[in-house]
Amino acid sequence: MTQLLSWVAFPLVLALLSLGCGLLVQWGAARPLPEGLILPSGLALIVVSAELTTKSSATAKLTTPLVVVLALVGLALAQPWRRRLRLGGWPLGAAGLVYLAYLAPVLGTGDPTFTGFIKLDDTATWMAMTDRVLSFGHDLSGLAPSTYEATLHFYLLGGEPVGAMLPWGVGRQLVREDLAWVFQPYLALGGAMLALGLWALAGQLVRSRPLRAAVVFVAAQAAITVGYSLWGGIKEVSGAWVLACSVACMVPVLEGEARIRSFIPLAVASFAMLGVFGYGGAVWLAVTLVVVGAAALRVWLRRYGRVQLIALLALAAALAVGLIRGAQNFVNTQGALTSRELGNLVAPLRGIQVLGIWPAGDFRVNPPDSSALTHVLIYLVIVCACVGLLAALRQRAWALVLYPVSALTGVLLTYWKGSPWVVGKALATASPAPLLLGLVGAAVLIDPPTDRSHTGRLREQWLRHSRRVLAAAVAVAICGGVLWSNVLAYHHVTLAPYGQMSELALIGHRFAGDGPTLINEYQPYATRHFLRAMDPESPSELRRRVIPLRDGQQVPKGGYADLDQFQIPALLVYRTIVIRTSPTASRPPAPYRLVYEGRWYQVWQRPTSPSRQVLDSLPLGNSIDPTGEPACGAVIRLAREAGRGGLLAAVARPAPTVDTVPSPLPNGDTTVAFLITRRGLYRIWLGGSFSRRLSTSVDGSRIGSSRGVLNESGGWTPLGTLRLGVGAHRITLSYGDSGLHPGSGGGGRVGPFLSVGPLAVASVTGALPMTYVTPAHARALCGRSWDWIEALGPAG
Repeated sequence: MTQLLSWVAFPLVLALLSLGCGLLVQWGAARPLPEGLILPSGLALIVVSAELTTKSSATAKLTTPLVVVLALVGLALAQPWRRRLRLGGWPLGAAGLVYLAYLAPVLGTGDPTFTGFIKLDDTATWMAMTDRVLSFGHDLSGLAPSTYEATLHFYLLGGEPVGAMLPWGVGRQLVREDLAWVFQPYLALGGAMLALGLWALAGQLVRSRPLRAAVVFVAAQAAITVGYSLWGGIKEVSGAWVLACSVACMVPVLEGEARIRSFIPLAVASFAMLGVFGYGGAVWLAVTLVVVGAAALRVWLRRYGRVQLIALLALAAALAVGLIRGAQNFVNTQGALTSRELGNLVAPLRGIQVLGIWPAGDFRVNPPDSSALTHVLIYLVIVCACVGLLAALRQRAWALVLYPVSALTGVLLTYWKGSPWVVGKALATASPAPLLLGLVGAAVLIDPPTDRSHTGRLREQWLRHSRRVLAAAVAVAICGGVLWSNVLAYHHVTLAPYGQMSELALIGHRFAGDGPTLINEYQPYATRHFLRAMDPESPSELRRRVIPLRDGQQVPKGGYADLDQFQIPALLVYRTIVIRTSPTASRPPAPYRLVYEGRWYQVWQRPTSPSRQVLDSLPLGNSIDPTGEPACGAVIRLAREAGRGGLLAAVARPAPTVDTVPSPLPNGDTTVAFLITRRGLYRIWLGGSFSRRLSTSVDGSRIGSSRGVLNESGGWTPLGTLRLGVGAHRITLSYGDSGLHPGSGGGGRVGPFLSVGPLAVASVTGALPMTYVTPAHARALCGRSWDWIEALGPAG
């Protein structure tokens, strides 16, 4: 049911809202929009209207109702049930196929998950911001200190644009699914909107509708744009479709002879671009607005009187000054955008990546074994783009000329002031433009818009046929290069493990309000989204409290340390502790009790007022064995700290059997032998991550199978549970070959590098009961293995 709502209902709901809002824009313009442009224009209006309502906490909750009302008004005014809409089967078909292409990595898993896991955690931040602004606007009052609150303070109050996220949140509220499950469908819908915008632009030269659909289908999948979408690039994908929409919206202005109402679609698209990128979006609007302004001025000089002309020019000048000053302030206040910041890039991206072909599996690196072929394909795009540009100039297809000019101007302006990290985003936003022009150039050679004759001399017919065959071969080569690039990206995508994410969502609902909460894992999707109602913090995340280790240091970003390694007072601040299920993780301190245990996570809670205070602790064990035998002198010291009326608390647990496995796992079978000395129920664990199917057998009997489980540092995967008798046993890990499954190629040449191991066999112990002794009997704890020992003060 979740898949149906996320993959089908969510995009249909947003598409219907976009239809209604697009019809409203068309009604406002008082003339038909170009074919294919109604839905993108409507989505742009959703961005703009949602931007306005979410500026204030008083109106934020009215955002979704307002969008619904606008859509209904648009449908009522247009009465589409009485007249034929200019939607078209071919453009909708091309857009639908683009939607499926963008969503393919998630569809291939069968789970409503999302991409970019571990590679980039920005998606978690977008979830935090979207949840907040649609309920409370930009107001953070009332939030308790937490990673969630700190993230919102840093990004939301720091001026991060939210326009790209608002339709996502509106659609989510209507279908009532978690933002996480509809995130990838939203990006895929952005790809579909891009295809519709490209359809409107290509229609000026490509007369064959099937051929135009093929051109649009491929151009909307420019390699770097798709690559950013697989990173969670919500602003890059949104910027790409808004850019195409804004340029296509110049057509109603020119055809409408610059009447005031004809500017409405362009104004909506322009404000949507500013909503997506903030004032930095001005770099994508500069060329379009200048050209349209010059054309309008020429018309106004003929049509309007002096007073009217002065008023129109004053209004245009005021808007231009506001836009320029806003852009300058944006650049001056966004130091990170104008530095040499690389972000998650390995090195600055190459400019030729804007041409849409990059068969590397990861756009951050050069194609490994196909550099020469890649350059040949890119040169073909350039040659065909020149043909397309000449044809567009000859046919006066000004929008098609303006689209790549606007895109490349935006890239150049970004190069001038932006950091490599921002330049990469600009390349992803602009890339469909030159690729579209190249494919249109090839299509013009195949089916010239002015060549309608089928007669002529035999030599002329042969030359015409040869030209078309050659152009078709070039077009196929370019399309093959684009699709090849994206197949490799599909092969190396990193997908969020749906089982873990859905369990975090369950915990977040069940224990809402039971904060503050410590989650002892670098898991931004937990701290910034799923557990947000539990006031969560992580020792390795952005946070408000200091969570020091016993040596006074702190866990680095993305790192992991066992609970034993933290200072006890820092842990006891938290009412709730969430930890990963693991054969090696220590039990939380004595006051905590297990209240939830799933496959992936445990939830522990302490009473609001514990009966005894934890005075000190003695951690034991190491990273692969949580148990250890204490020095008797250390136990006696704890007894003295406990004092009269105090207690010593200790946790006993059987030590796991741990062995190494090759990392990364080789294809085929890997067998590990181990010895069981006590009969009982055991669970098999594997540390680290793996990207393909892994089947586990014990003594020849299969106990479980998993596919594509990615873990952050310190994470383990439970492979199966079974009863074992005393004696020697053998575990066989059968690892599959790289195949058609998304992400089966691993993280790629620049990571994430999916290390695996060790392998552990551990008794199933449950809640790990406590052992209590008085200080007088402290020596009873000597000579035995414990997880830890704590000194508890007198009962209060």
